[in-house]
Amino acid sequence: RATLVKVCSMGPDGDIAKITRHSFGRWLWPTIRRCPFVVPSPAVVGELVAHGVPPHAITVIPNALPSSVPAPPTLASKIRARDELGLPDRATVLFVGRLSPEKGPDLLMRAWERIALECDATLVIVGTGSESRRLADWAQRSAHADRVRLVGARLDVDRFYRAADVLVVPSRTETFSNVMAEGMAHGLAVVTTLVGLAGYWIRHGQNGLVVRGDDERDMASAVVWLIRHRAVREGLGRVARQDALDHEGAEAGPG
Repeated sequence: RATLVKVCSMGPDGDIAKITRHSFGRWLWPTIRRCPFVVPSPAVVGELVAHGVPPHAITVIPNALPSSVPAPPTLASKIRARDELGLPDRATVLFVGRLSPEKGPDLLMRAWERIALECDATLVIVGTGSESRRLADWAQRSAHADRVRLVGARLDVDRFYRAADVLVVPSRTETFSNVMAEGMAHGLAVVTTLVGLAGYWIRHGQNGLVVRGDDERDMASAVVWLIRHRAVREGLGRVARQDALDHEGAEAGPG
C-alpha cells in the first residue's frame, strides 16, 4: 500500500543519518527515498535532496501550535505566574526541551555563567534527558546556583512560558522547534541559534535574536541585552506572538 515517510530529526544523529549508517538501512534506503516525504519545516528539505529524494516528493507541513491562543503577556501576569510557580520576581530566562547534546545544554551552561555575572536574573530549565545529571552537577557547583532552577519534565509548560521574559533555544539541530513556536505564541523574546524554524520565522532584531551556534559570548550578549532593555524584549515578543499566530492561521487555511 502507499507509504508516506515523515522525518522528525536531521543532522549527524538524525533520521536519515541513522538509516544510512546501518547496513540494512543502506540497503533499504534506495526504496525508501522513492516514497513521498513530509517534513515539518523547509530546513529538512536540503538534507533529503542531498540523499537522493526528489524535491517534488517532499511536502512541508509545519507542526501545529496549541489549539488555545495564549493571552498576551503583561507585567502583572508574569508576576502572578512566577508567584504561582514559586519563582523569584525578577527577570526570568527559560529553556524548555530534551536535555540531550543536540539541544545545546552545554552552550546554555557556558552562556549562563557570563549572563549571571552581568544581570540579576533566574534561569529555569524545563526538561529531562541524558544530560540531566550533568546540568544538576553544574547547577550545584555554579557560583550562581541560587539563580538556577531545574524543574524536570512538566505537563504545565504553559505556566513557565507565562512566567518567563526570554526564551533561549541553543540547539545544534532542529527540524522545526515546537518550543520556539510556542514561546513566540506566548509573546516571548526568543534568542536562538539558526536551526530549524528559526531560519524561516525569526527576523533578527524584529521578532527575535539569532546568535552564532556554539558561541556562548554571542548568546550571553543577546540575553543580557534583552534583560537590560525591557521595552526591546517586549516589542520583540509582541511581533513574535503576532507572527506565530499569523503563520498558524495561514497554514491552517485552505490549500
